[in-house]
Amino acid sequence: MIAIVTGASTGIGAATAKLLVKSGHTVVGIARDADKLAALARALGDRFHAHACDVTDSAAFGALLRQCADDHARVDLLVNNAGTAKVMSIGETTPEEMRAMSELNSIAPATAVNALWPTMTRHGDARIVNVSSLAQLDPFPGFFAYASSKAALHLQTVVANAEGEPHGVRAFTLAPG
Repeated sequence: MIAIVTGASTGIGAATAKLLVKSGHTVVGIARDADKLAALARALGDRFHAHACDVTDSAAFGALLRQCADDHARVDLLVNNAGTAKVMSIGETTPEEMRAMSELNSIAPATAVNALWPTMTRHGDARIVNVSSLAQLDPFPGFFAYASSKAALHLQTVVANAEGEPHGVRAFTLAPG
């Protein structure tokens, strides 16, 4: 199985990459921090392929994903894990902050799905896991930008699942607390 994990250098992304490699899968790990990715690659061995990339650079990110799909001939699992949370009241949330949160938490995952969709639907039996947050359903004060970006991600997942199901592609939202 070929898996692509974004935000792979730390936290949930690194733990997911480790688990997948331990289970015998080949993992393409993508994150901004080249040093942390290199350390993870040393620890995980040749089944882990590290690629430093800013997922908010849609052109570079999309090109990297298409190249990975070409290199491996298929993608069985996409884990859109890269994301950020910043607590800001409505009054503190500038259009620039809103845009930046949306770029990372919902537009980058959409870029990934779009870039890999032809490969995933062609081969079928593929899965997309979008890491969201319970804030998508039950936000609290200060999560004006964050909650809306994660709600958008969840709705993208619903649509991807509906469009992908006839092709054997299933999409899921993972919403840690």
